Amino acid sequence: WTKSGDKHAVTMLQVRDCHVIKYTPKSEFDGKSAALIVGGKNVSPFYKTESTMEIYNEAGVPRKTSVFKVSDNAILKPGTPLYAAHFRPGQVVDVTAKTIGKGFQGVMKRWGYKGQPASHGQTKTRRRPGENLPFPTFFADGDEDLPDDLYDEEIFQF
Repeated sequence: WTKSGDKHAVTMLQVRDCHVIKYTPKSEFDGKSAALIVGGKNVSPFYKTESTMEIYNEAGVPRKTSVFKVSDNAILKPGTPLYAAHFRPGQVVDVTAKTIGKGFQGVMKRWGYKGQPASHGQTKTRRRPGENLPFPTFFADGDEDLPDDLYDEEIFQF
């Protein structure tokens, strides 16, 4: 919020234990841009191959990895720690996260359906969807609003 009462969407960035692991020049990467292999989260050695583990040992950092394309003037030496100060205010950051799962939910909670009337001939249908498609009942995959797991999926926001 600003002092005048306006609300702005922001992304808070926390960079912990992040290091440059390897630099790959243009000629070896894709011919268009160079690449930095950056590690941002320690992982178990059981999930890495021996050749990958050698790269970490050469850089002198724990095992972790991600690849970023960079220009020639943005090259950093392997083993260089990265901080949030490497990003400038206003710079765009791609964020990937996993949503908090709410479990299996019915149509009232998942899709906001009103439900059926409690009287006038309704029996055991108060929280059921009712008729939600026209006749004939052909629909493409994903078009129907049915009960299912709520959230618990990976989202990509930029």
